[in-house]
This record gives sequence, C-alpha cells and structure tokens, in this order.
Amino acid sequence: MALTTKRFVEVHESTSSHRVPHLSSPSFLGLANLRGTLHLCFSISQLLGLEATIKTLPQSDRHTPQPRLIVIEKDGERWATPVDRVEGLIRYSQEDIQKASVTISNAASTFTFGMLESEKRRIALLDEELLFYQLKNHLLQ
Repeated sequence: MALTTKRFVEVHESTSSHRVPHLSSPSFLGLANLRGTLHLCFSISQLLGLEATIKTLPQSDRHTPQPRLIVIEKDGERWATPVDRVEGLIRYSQEDIQKASVTISNAASTFTFGMLESEKRRIALLDEELLFYQLKNHLLQ
C-alpha cells in the first residue's frame, strides 16, 4: 500500500505507544514519543481491516517484516503508525494508475483509489482524503 510522498514526515525505528485512558477505538494505539514530541498513533492495518487477512496468508506469501513507525501529515495534523516495512519511492504518472482490483478485501478497497504495477507487484494507492478523515473524525470519538 502507498501514500504520496508529500504526506510522509519521517520514518523511525519501531517504538512502543502508550495507551490513553477513555479512548477505546481498536485502531487508536495511543501516543508515541519520537524525539520528545508526542504523536497520535494508530494501527493502519486495523483501520483498513487487514489484520485478519495478513494472519491467514500462507507463510510463503508473507514478507519478512522490518518494523518501522511512519509519521504522516495532512493540514498540519500528524499521525504515527507502525508498518511492517517501508519499501521506498516509486515514480509514476497518472496514466500508470489502474483501476482497483475486486480481489482487494472490502475494507481495504474502500480506502483504495487505484493500483500501480512495480517490479511485478501490485501496489494499492490509498485515498488520503478518506484516510485522514477517518483518523480525525472517527478514531478519537
């Protein structure tokens, strides 16, 4: 899955988050302290409904995790989320974006606006507007 580079602030080694009392959304993990700055931390896999899908994949289809914590931002609001790995940058044009596949799980497809082919892999492009809307308006209720 991918977001545009303008949303990325930084990538960190994986770190723990600290729960916040009375906030019980399953996707909200708590606060992560990154170099003295607190960031709201969420589970992108939980938000997208991917945790069950990943657990049921055959071992040969899983990749070797290289856990990272990414910080993303939109309109001055920063969020942190743990990810299995960060692959890097992919340059593409609007013509390279394909229609989203029907094989994507329902929850993930809601957040996907298109697909890219890169090195024989299909990459889902996430709808940033929907992602940040869900974070701001639903996670902290």
